[in-house]
Amino acid sequence: MRIGLVSPFWPPHHGGIAVYAYRLARALRAAGCEVEVFCATPEDPARDNGDLDVTRCCEGGLFQRATWLQAQAAGAPAELGLRVRRFLDAALAWARAGAYEIVLVNAPLTEARLVQARELFLALRARGVRVGALHHDLGDETTRELAAARRAAGCWERAAQTVAADIARRLRAAAVPDTYRRMGSPLFFAPDFVVSCSVWSDRFVDPLGSVPRFVLHPLLDAPRAAAQGSLPPVDVLMVNPQKRKAPVIMANLVADAAPGWTFRVLKGGWGDAFGQWVPLVENTAAHREGRVALVDYVPAMAGVFAAARLTFFPSRAEGYGLVAAESLAAGVPVVASSHPAILEAVGDAARLLCPFEAPREAWRAAVAQVLAEHRHWSARGAERAMTLRSRGAAEIAAFVDFLRTP
Repeated sequence: MRIGLVSPFWPPHHGGIAVYAYRLARALRAAGCEVEVFCATPEDPARDNGDLDVTRCCEGGLFQRATWLQAQAAGAPAELGLRVRRFLDAALAWARAGAYEIVLVNAPLTEARLVQARELFLALRARGVRVGALHHDLGDETTRELAAARRAAGCWERAAQTVAADIARRLRAAAVPDTYRRMGSPLFFAPDFVVSCSVWSDRFVDPLGSVPRFVLHPLLDAPRAAAQGSLPPVDVLMVNPQKRKAPVIMANLVADAAPGWTFRVLKGGWGDAFGQWVPLVENTAAHREGRVALVDYVPAMAGVFAAARLTFFPSRAEGYGLVAAESLAAGVPVVASSHPAILEAVGDAARLLCPFEAPREAWRAAVAQVLAEHRHWSARGAERAMTLRSRGAAEIAAFVDFLRTP
């Protein structure tokens, strides 16, 4: 079975969506599939030399760390649109030449705000290629509706039922492509099937059941010895303090930190999170005393986890919560949000609080507790990581069968 994977971002660039695609490609190759990749990020031989055939389209710096979203914010939409168009044309030419039976398309080409990508799906399908959309995060409109429904209902499950039913009503009553676009569903692109990174994300993709769907959680790397890096140790790691990730809760923890607590904050790949977040902590004792280290970018997360005693992940909106799962797999305990997607990742192996209701002192107390009980929480995380790896192996086997089914 020949499979093409179009993933604009590729390790070491742009975090979770690139890691998801990379590990998926390697797992499919290990399962006996022929897998080739088309991407738009610079070469990293340590990550993809030998085990995968990767074709790169880096024209104009498209999809490098200055992402298309950042370029759009900088005020060059016309040139940006032309770059995206050239990339899509190159991806189509690559897929035609490769004669793939199946093409999997990764974000951001499955995010409805990048409307140009719909033509790629339609052109591939017109040539008889089965096209699958890899789906990660819910759209902004659906995320807002879920948050409002949760506040009204008092629990995530009733909120999910309400929002899914409302989406289904809108789909029956309105023009379907436009409704899919507004809700952020990859069905806007008219794929043959959808692969979601969590049960939670999958619930709101296709309430009418119009296409086949498969849930494939992010895969964890095989266990390995603790990474050795040059980063000095810290007590608390935080990642990407942008709006959806609860930056105020992160800032409050810094402000409420016990004397001596040290922090490392990784910026993340999207937007200028530090520009909005740093002012929230500038007047804290931890920041004034140099106990808050800001890191713009790292090529791999292993060394970052290895240098932390705890990962703090209070996100209000997630497709899965790979940071939390990766932290547990690295032996680093987690204090996180109880968001349903994160719960799918960590189970009962992390200390969870509701990011909409827990008072700030509860977050501080949870961090203090886990730091004090570090060995206990590390052991629970290691057990959870074994479960996630077993789940991943079973899902990959089932996914290969899914792909082989017409």
